[in-house]
Amino acid sequence: MSYLNNVVGYRKDLLTNRSVVKKDNYVLLDPDGLVKNVIPG
Repeated sequence: MSYLNNVVGYRKDLLTNRSVVKKDNYVLLDPDGLVKNVIPG
């Protein structure tokens, strides 16, 4: 759910995206709250 761009409710693909945040790791979220899953390297 996002309040930055006035989009209310959950997007269809929101629950299909997962991210793992561990201690000392930081994540920047898009305005819609979705994380782009990319494997580094």
